[in-house]
Amino acid sequence: MSTIGWFPFANLIDWIIDHIPGLNKVRIDTKGLQEKIGVLGEPMVVGVIIGVLLGLGSRMTITETLTMAMNLGASMILMPRMISLLMEGLVPVFTSARKFVLDRFPGYDFRVGLDAAVLVGKPEVLINGMLMVPIMVLLAMILPGNKVLPFADLAVLAFFTTWAVGVNRGNLFRSVIIGTMICAAMLYGAGFVGPTLTQMGTASGFETDVSSVYTSLEGGAITGSQMINVPIFALLGMNGWALAGLSIVLGAIALFVFKKIVDLPKAHNDLTKEQREELYPNG
Repeated sequence: MSTIGWFPFANLIDWIIDHIPGLNKVRIDTKGLQEKIGVLGEPMVVGVIIGVLLGLGSRMTITETLTMAMNLGASMILMPRMISLLMEGLVPVFTSARKFVLDRFPGYDFRVGLDAAVLVGKPEVLINGMLMVPIMVLLAMILPGNKVLPFADLAVLAFFTTWAVGVNRGNLFRSVIIGTMICAAMLYGAGFVGPTLTQMGTASGFETDVSSVYTSLEGGAITGSQMINVPIFALLGMNGWALAGLSIVLGAIALFVFKKIVDLPKAHNDLTKEQREELYPNG
């Protein structure tokens, strides 16, 4: 839920950008970077550059900075290949499972749901996830009313912001804008759900060296992307049956609104005629 729930949100922001003169013509992708700046646009080189900037910004030593830069550069090459190999082995399983179900339920159609990990191997997703790390830290320091300092979850920002890339066909310019908005919502969501998570941890005997409230970006991602959760959390003191009924009503409304957002017509203003023909051969 922390990934797919952002699809309507990201789709709406992408639609808005598509109707802003000037911004709707800007397109930056890995292929375009490689064509314009040569070897500097290679995913591995981009990873090294981002690693160096992160190290310098974090005041790491030269050795630590270079080590992180090389690790990020290597991940830009190895991660897509590992994910590709994994999917090559899993796709036949998915295909057979779908065929097995379709044969037994004629007249119906089924889709096999996959984890966000199958998209994290894409260079655009990896680059956007890395760019979100300094942006998330900066947002944590400047957003008014924010109470969350992100740490461990920074490593998986590519998972949370997958749809920031997916809705705009790998446009890194739009991905950064959408990803930044997702990160801001996640911080507020994590702060909102923090007391509830802390109470749940205390009740279950969870031990931590944190003396006050603790939370996670995962909790913030789910709260932020699944807007139905916010009123549910706020109404936990209600009667159980009343809460269940309210959840069903709010869920139905959310599905209706999400469907309208997903069906918004895209103008694809950032694509050239050649890119449109390549990506959408059937129109």
